[in-house]
Amino acid sequence: MTAAPNLARRGACPSLDQPMVTGDGLLVRLTLATRALRPTQWAALTTAAAVHGNGRLEISRRGNLQLRGLTADRMAGLATAIAAAKIALAASPPTEIHPLAGRIPGAVADPRPLAAALRAAVDAATWGNALPAKTSVVIDGGGAWTLASLGADCRLTTLDGAAWRLTCGAHNFGPFDAARAAAATLKVLATLAAGRCRARDLPASAAAFAGLPRLASAPAQKTGDLIGVHRLADGDTLLATQLPFGGAMAANLARFGRAATKAGANALHPAPGKTLLVTGLTPASASRLRATAEACDLITAADDRRRWVVTCAGQPACGQAHLDTVEIARRLVANLDPADAFGGPLHVSGCAKGCARPPAPAAEIIGTTAGPQIIAAAGLAPDLRTQLTDAAEEDL
Repeated sequence: MTAAPNLARRGACPSLDQPMVTGDGLLVRLTLATRALRPTQWAALTTAAAVHGNGRLEISRRGNLQLRGLTADRMAGLATAIAAAKIALAASPPTEIHPLAGRIPGAVADPRPLAAALRAAVDAATWGNALPAKTSVVIDGGGAWTLASLGADCRLTTLDGAAWRLTCGAHNFGPFDAARAAAATLKVLATLAAGRCRARDLPASAAAFAGLPRLASAPAQKTGDLIGVHRLADGDTLLATQLPFGGAMAANLARFGRAATKAGANALHPAPGKTLLVTGLTPASASRLRATAEACDLITAADDRRRWVVTCAGQPACGQAHLDTVEIARRLVANLDPADAFGGPLHVSGCAKGCARPPAPAAEIIGTTAGPQIIAAAGLAPDLRTQLTDAAEEDL
């Protein structure tokens, strides 16, 4: 008899060791130690999603991989497949840098040495395992593409290539050289572990901040749109795609991986923003691979309508959902251009928790026991409200 797996508790991140019960079975989230998978590893992963799960593979907003539809008796097989492919998983808390760090056009600093030093220090700390679930550290070297969209307990952003700013909740400190930036971050993380709290809960008078030089509030960080074909700082050509509504079927992703191998790709990178990046290409091979990506239902253009509708997993994947969010989203983009009609992102949530909610959505469809609820910014035209309602109620 197969032993029942330890299940993730509410508020924790589902992992290979502790999957989470959802509407379509068990969910596993994989946080990769490096955001680079060789084509053979990608092939092994898509095969594992089909063999051990229900075939749906997702990339989260933070760039983590999710496999759905698992059962207790298949967990051991999944773990064996991941180990056989030598896919290394990150320790907690994740120390997040951009998957293209060191290769981003216009980058001010390379965050990799600081990330490695901080990772080693956290691993060696006696309190490392006591940090609250979902604690995160983001280290951003700037440039054309940043990690501005990712929340963090401790965010290190470069100031001039040699100095760093540390942001913890609403508090800003620095400037620090790399060594002092790591020490200040470790001081804050140790406090979070001792108090089992998050950085947003720390007051300005917290002992963790004692002696740290303060900075004025950080300016709003911006990032360029990554989707499409780009030239990297090292001359390599990149194809950046996005999974529609965060997920795709393993068969399509396996086909895309085979085409990437044929195109000469050296790595596939699951990345923040539910994106999948392919490096090691030439301009010509990237163009051919882009056509295959489109045939596999992946997003390859910045103006793709599907990018303007953000959904949670919805029915049947989530047991708490009252709506098939992905189907509603597909109806919306088939019948109107959300960017033109609403001027901002739409959010479709299966329940009142509002998972995956983007900042300041122009309108929302929320599933409730009484039926879909429409929440919109002031001035939403009646005909647009009607279209949202019709899309949400078609299957009811």
